[in-house]
Amino acid sequence: MANQHKHPNRSFRPPPDDWTAFEKAAIEQGTNRQALLNAFIAWFIGRPDAHLPERPTPQEA
Repeated sequence: MANQHKHPNRSFRPPPDDWTAFEKAAIEQGTNRQALLNAFIAWFIGRPDAHLPERPTPQEA
């Protein structure tokens, strides 16, 4: 079907403040949450050529 994604949707419920901060940090790095999560998962399970995503520079409070 044309509107079906290649992979099924997964449920994930992080704290709202963390999710918002994660989105902001991803955008500041020129990427998005999905790309970062996929990269982390690939690294975590040991996929060949996978790299741990770079962490953003901590912001001063």
